[in-house]
Amino acid sequence: MKSGSIGEIATQLEFMKMGYEVYSPATDNARYDFIAHKDGKLYKVEVKSTSRKVRDVWKVQLKKVHSNRSSNRIANFDNMLVDFLAVYIEPLEKVIILKAKDVTSKTEFSLRI
Repeated sequence: MKSGSIGEIATQLEFMKMGYEVYSPATDNARYDFIAHKDGKLYKVEVKSTSRKVRDVWKVQLKKVHSNRSSNRIANFDNMLVDFLAVYIEPLEKVIILKAKDVTSKTEFSLRI
């Protein structure tokens, strides 16, 4: 199983533990990884996984690279397209949930926990 999939499942579980209902898109083309529903409100959630630690901070790659036979397309993170950004730290098996509007970086950021 890919680490991104494990991060998504771990994050969905965290949202369910907090009382959310969780819904996944049928394709990989959505601009978010899943929808969380609670108290009549829907929230779009983007999940990023990392295992890269530099000194005492975790480096989180935000941009997505879409490749085909002729080119690569880079999509930077847009904090207006989702409500939450969740980071799954693989070696710790830990999920950190952030409000997307608080993440101002488009390509990468450092997370200290």
